[in-house]
Amino acid sequence: QEFIKIHPLLILESEPEDLNEIAARRIAFYKRNNFQIIDEYYIQPAYDASKSALPLYLMSTKNIEDILALTQEIHQTVYGI
Repeated sequence: QEFIKIHPLLILESEPEDLNEIAARRIAFYKRNNFQIIDEYYIQPAYDASKSALPLYLMSTKNIEDILALTQEIHQTVYGI
């Protein structure tokens, strides 16, 4: 909560809650801490050619109107694509 006070807009990627019990508990933790799922069909790009892309949830502390623009910004800034 203190971190959210300093940074009111936070975005994170997380495994889908139906993946396993730990993922479900993680999603529940994020939800208890003011995150909401903003995209259940987000794909995390592969880090390199030896790895695969992953289906993840994209979560945020605020509602995001333009998910596509956010996804493009994440892919460019974080993954360099």
